[in-house]
Amino acid sequence: MRDLAIGVRCEEKPMNHGFSNEESVKLIAEAGFKKVFMSFQNEHLSGGGGYRKYLNLIRENNLEVSFVHLGYRVNQGIATLWEEGEAGDELINDYIKDLDIVASDGIKMVCMHVTKSNRQSPMSEIGIARMRKLLDHAEKLGIEVALENTVWPGYIEFICDHIKSPNLKVCLDSGHNHVYFKDSFNFDKFKNKIACVHLHDNDGTADQHLLPYDGNIDWGKLICDLKDSGYQGDITSESVYKESYQHITPLEFFIEAKNRLARIAENLAKLEEEDERK
Repeated sequence: MRDLAIGVRCEEKPMNHGFSNEESVKLIAEAGFKKVFMSFQNEHLSGGGGYRKYLNLIRENNLEVSFVHLGYRVNQGIATLWEEGEAGDELINDYIKDLDIVASDGIKMVCMHVTKSNRQSPMSEIGIARMRKLLDHAEKLGIEVALENTVWPGYIEFICDHIKSPNLKVCLDSGHNHVYFKDSFNFDKFKNKIACVHLHDNDGTADQHLLPYDGNIDWGKLICDLKDSGYQGDITSESVYKESYQHITPLEFFIEAKNRLARIAENLAKLEEEDERK
């Protein structure tokens, strides 16, 4: 069965309601997970971020890092990727530094956003040139760069149409796909290009980061689509312990998250076995 993983936020602001990110790491290990994905918080900037601290904690708890989610660059704005000016140049150079750091730690995959949720910049050749620079560096380092579907349509398709790199991959976020794209992810176009996933649920009105099967995503269809797309990666959660889960303990939440992911992995394996028998 596929490996199961869950996200860890590497900063002081808690990811989960009522307990710290450090506690999350320990509880994730106690729940039986073997892998996590982690956020990257500007480790190369003055004063550093939380990446190194949490990487050490993760490894001390015998957890493996499946991939690193590059930072959102809230201040500069990821939207500057597509715009003329020094901000966009600085942005891509920072991401290149991020790749150098994670490569030095033996991490082979990152995922990233290519748009800002509240600002839609026009797709542009300058954005393609910057992404090509990033992908060229990723190829030298042996790192895959997975682009996540976020809020605005067309950007991942635009990049994949203009850049042909074996290291250019896609990250499918099930929650984003449901609430922002009404489940219209182009699995055919991205066949054999999905390298990682963020699996979580919502009711279609907001990005709620619920456990799978607690919203109204059609998980049977999504699992079938993943199978048809040739997805071979981990079954990874981006669900969050919120106030709606206060009836169970944090440890029980992570155990339940693992159980839900195992259910997805088992159903995916069954579909793959059925295909092999045909």
